[in-house]
Amino acid sequence: MRALPSVIDEAEEALRSPVERYDPARVNRVLTQLANPMWAHTKYGGICLILICEIQYFQYDRTRDPQYLTEAVQTGQRAVKANALHERFGAQARSSLGDAWRRLAEHTRNGHDFDAAIGAYRQAAQAPCNRDPSRPIRLTNLASALAMRFECTGAPEDLEEALRVGRQAIDATRGDSTDRATCLGNLGNFLTQRFQRIGAAEDLDRAIDTYRRAIQDTGEGAADRARLLSCLGIALRNRYELTSAYSEVLDEAINLSQQAVDLDPSNHRFLTNLGNALILRWQSSEADTDLDRAITVSTAAVSATPHRHIDLHKHLTNLSDTLLTRYLRHGAIHDLDLAIQIARRAVAATPEGHSHRAATLNNLSNALVFSGSGLSEALRGWSEACDTVHAPITTRLRAAISQAFHLGLRYGPAVTVDAYASALELLPLLAWRGLRQQDQHQLLRSHAEPLAREGAGSAVAAGVPDRAIAMLEVGRGIYWNQLLDTRTDLTAVRDAAPNLATKLEKCRTQLDQHTASSTGLEASRSPWVIPPEAKE
Repeated sequence: MRALPSVIDEAEEALRSPVERYDPARVNRVLTQLANPMWAHTKYGGICLILICEIQYFQYDRTRDPQYLTEAVQTGQRAVKANALHERFGAQARSSLGDAWRRLAEHTRNGHDFDAAIGAYRQAAQAPCNRDPSRPIRLTNLASALAMRFECTGAPEDLEEALRVGRQAIDATRGDSTDRATCLGNLGNFLTQRFQRIGAAEDLDRAIDTYRRAIQDTGEGAADRARLLSCLGIALRNRYELTSAYSEVLDEAINLSQQAVDLDPSNHRFLTNLGNALILRWQSSEADTDLDRAITVSTAAVSATPHRHIDLHKHLTNLSDTLLTRYLRHGAIHDLDLAIQIARRAVAATPEGHSHRAATLNNLSNALVFSGSGLSEALRGWSEACDTVHAPITTRLRAAISQAFHLGLRYGPAVTVDAYASALELLPLLAWRGLRQQDQHQLLRSHAEPLAREGAGSAVAAGVPDRAIAMLEVGRGIYWNQLLDTRTDLTAVRDAAPNLATKLEKCRTQLDQHTASSTGLEASRSPWVIPPEAKE
């Protein structure tokens, strides 16, 4: 029997091996040696359990066999008990258990599994070993798990805590720590998530600065460099969309996304990010080379994504939308059929109640409406998207506007009045009070005036001028309420007292949700009523 220290060294070396060098026989041999009962009652017993847990979820990473995750969770729980009296190893055991639970949550998308992962990470981060060099990574792991749960549930308190803990992780790193870039990159992700959720340009600017700092701290051959390049590409793409910035911004985003793919050609996230940037450039250049390449890259992203992966629905939605774009440009029915087929897969891959379900339904409805016989299903999809309360408000608004427009085309203005009224009901949530005044005005200028105008036009055409006046008044009232600064934004408060700002934001969110149902417009309980002849 080999000495345990050499077995531990081989286990750690195996855990660092890249995908292409995965050797199942070697890994199983190491597992057998670590699991030898002779170590169980020695000082190494707890360490062995930690390593076994990590190797088991490493096997899942390499094979995508969920049985390894079940075993990793069970072993991790044993490791926590075995290391309960050891300060440092106890924290490591809880962190490894959190890693196992997080992977299981990604696979099952079960709320209990997310809660268990966050609980384990929280205990690891709270362990009284402040001088432990692993503490920053434990904090950023906790923050990442919170942000992941936010992605599924849309609960803003999870994202706010992720930002707070993410900053603590950076503060806990030493100046020359190799973990600093990882912590900075994760904080950039959280800031980008909040921008994408509520539209605060300040968050996007901070995210871009944070990513650039992280890349500066990362060497050319560092394992995390590709992820950081891809994330910065996303943020720059968002800036281009927000400000209609110079094309150089978008070109830089594409260049960074391509560099990430070059470093890791099989990474599905890097591939889909590149595809999204290419389709955005096509929208301004209309160069078919960008459109065709975007489809090729997005197809590769879907092919590289494991079954039941937490990101699968996103990649499917991106590919479907890109195929629909090419159909609308060239009219090839094959592209439309494929877009609908893939959009259905995206909806099926998105659980009920997930914050992204509205986006997948919206995408499917957008494709179905061109199929000739899919209007009824499209209307039902837009209706469900509007009712998904955890979805981003911009997604819900797009669904509401699409349904109103297509109802008007098919059934005339009388049917669209309720749909536009329901869309206007969402505007107070769009101009959320936690945003800076500048961001509120930007969002309202692009939505409030045209939405109220279209709704009022439908009401006049339907012979109900009183409702037309009501819609115009609601749109005008929401806009001027923000313009006159009846309630100040929370930027200064967030900088001075983050915890207080979080409480105020939560309170305002609840108040605004009430406001959204109290604008005084006459509307049915549902966003609109599907005409009887549309029900199949």
